[in-house]
Amino acid sequence: MKTAFPVGKVQIEYMYPIDFEEFLLSVEEQRLSEKIQKSFVENTPLITALHEKAMSLYRTFLFLGGMPAVVREYIEYGNKFSDKISSIKADIITGYTADMAKYSENVNSIKILNVYHSIKEQLAQEQTKFRYKLVEEKGNKQKYETAIEWLLQAGLLLHCPLISDPVRPLNSDKNNKSFKLYLSDVGLLVHLANVTQFDVTQNRNFIYIGALTENFVDQTLATHNQKLYYWNSGNEAEVDFLLSQEQGIVPCEVKSAENVQAKSLAVYIQKYKPQYAIRISGKNFGFENNIKSVPLYAAHCL
Repeated sequence: MKTAFPVGKVQIEYMYPIDFEEFLLSVEEQRLSEKIQKSFVENTPLITALHEKAMSLYRTFLFLGGMPAVVREYIEYGNKFSDKISSIKADIITGYTADMAKYSENVNSIKILNVYHSIKEQLAQEQTKFRYKLVEEKGNKQKYETAIEWLLQAGLLLHCPLISDPVRPLNSDKNNKSFKLYLSDVGLLVHLANVTQFDVTQNRNFIYIGALTENFVDQTLATHNQKLYYWNSGNEAEVDFLLSQEQGIVPCEVKSAENVQAKSLAVYIQKYKPQYAIRISGKNFGFENNIKSVPLYAAHCL
């Protein structure tokens, strides 16, 4: 017997991993969270001690990710890293893999799994545009399009298409042939890439930190209902994200450290003259040369 869907009587909510603001509340850092929000609004730096504390907590979150079971283990272990954290992440990924097999055909499940595991290589490239050849040597759109769509519909991946001409609405100019894919949780990316807690929290020269940082910002924006797009101008320049805000389309560059030199952002600003631009990095809050500096730990404020 078929039953009708109760249109208008059901409120649909999409669940995302915990974001960094929720993580701060979980580890009883509400006052720090409030100070971060205040500095974001006023473009005033946090005092050095608080900035360093917030960056340290951010690096902890970057390793943990936002899966509730992982965060709960961290808190129950006295806000410390336990040996169980990796096994919890492994169990989550195993559960995802089981769903891929259960809710798709056998052949498709292999393709879905291949795409999912390729993301760690996709984001390791200098240009993080999705490449079918990194899934399989003879991979192409026709072969893997359905697998990608399955992962997007399941909420396991996040989609960020290319915009060539930044005009409103942004989705009117999106390029369906060029796009980036990110994991829905950076902590799972850490696990899939076999990244250690030391590398994320202590190693300032860690080569994969850029990939983790970009994934963190992407999932944070998605969690806060930001539609995700990026821009490039051939081989000349590329801006990580474009945000549609009341002030217009705002370019957003992401850096994993305090080094904030960004040729691509300068190219975009000169070409399109946005009202202002955003740079997310390890640098403290500020507003200079029409660029709003947002520390990585404040990405949720956007």
